[in-house]
Amino acid sequence: MSEGPVPGARASGPPGSDAGRRPALQRAATSRTRTWLLLPAAALLAGAGLWYALGRSINHGDDLASLQGEWAVSANGREAVVTIRVDGDRWTYLAGGTERQSYRLTLRPDSSPKEIDLAQLDANEKAAKNTVGRTDLLVGLHGVYAFDGDAVTVVLAPGVEPRPRSVQNPGDAQVLTLTRAKR
Repeated sequence: MSEGPVPGARASGPPGSDAGRRPALQRAATSRTRTWLLLPAAALLAGAGLWYALGRSINHGDDLASLQGEWAVSANGREAVVTIRVDGDRWTYLAGGTERQSYRLTLRPDSSPKEIDLAQLDANEKAAKNTVGRTDLLVGLHGVYAFDGDAVTVVLAPGVEPRPRSVQNPGDAQVLTLTRAKR
């Protein structure tokens, strides 16, 4: 019988040599190599996460800016005779170029779906209150909205009714499709 290496036995050598430690050194080197390979992947993932988070916050801030200007309106699929003008946080219905009714516009783009509130303004530019029934309630509309390219779909219900839950399933709420008329 020959005296070869025994399976599972560690190599040995003269005292002071690293023959017995070689597999351990190779394992440590392989581990360090894996660590160095994982660092760029982790940095790439962290960068992508940061880009996504910043992009979402920037886009959310742009919803109000994106609504600025005049919009042609179709209501529940029919062409409407009114135009909507958004100037700052003011939403105004125009008929024949004349201002008819104005609202204070509040957007909550971080909600899912995105939410919109329109508080009707009185002649003094203050939020109008109910004069019949619950006088503590503001007069207005609330709903949800979604951008679809150059159009915006807005689903609105009176403030005393539940807020619509989605743009795709508006229920009995009014559906406005806004298309850009003027910036």
